Amino acid sequence: MAATVRALDLPPPVLIAPPSSQKGRNASPDWTARSDTPNRPQRVTLTLDPVSAEVIGREGFSAKHPIDKVIGYGIAAHEGQLFGWVNQLLGVLAALGLITLSVSGLVIWWRRRPEGQLGAPPALPESRIAMGLGLLIVLFGVLLPVLGISMIAIALIERFALRHIPGVRRWLGLDHNPVSFQKP
Repeated sequence: MAATVRALDLPPPVLIAPPSSQKGRNASPDWTARSDTPNRPQRVTLTLDPVSAEVIGREGFSAKHPIDKVIGYGIAAHEGQLFGWVNQLLGVLAALGLITLSVSGLVIWWRRRPEGQLGAPPALPESRIAMGLGLLIVLFGVLLPVLGISMIAIALIERFALRHIPGVRRWLGLDHNPVSFQKP
């Protein structure tokens, strides 16, 4: 089996499995060889005859369901395998951009924060912007459950614990009234 599979030059690593020892409907008397390459669109699964070692079945990426193909391309791109070094360079640039964004945000906040306070922005006044922002937060909380749970936990801690400690309330900026925007 190994000689037959080696001659087919499948993308490595290649896994060769003997026939299933289980009895039942899904048991197969055939050998299988599967390319387990990180680049998912190049993966192939072969079915081999146990007597002659000839290929009797081949399932490639093109035979997969369209959703499986989209997921396969997405995973390969995410892992940096789809376009080789160009894909990896894009990943590095994205990571450097996120690091720069995080560090610059911290620096900007540090320079502009009020003395002795966290420097959180004041609450928005009752308006369409505040309602739209609230709906967006709820949408993200539903679509990203860990974010939703953490926002609920923070809201509960602020509401029932932090608001009742005067020093923390001043530091968080919970003492001031919401800012009202006036038209010039």
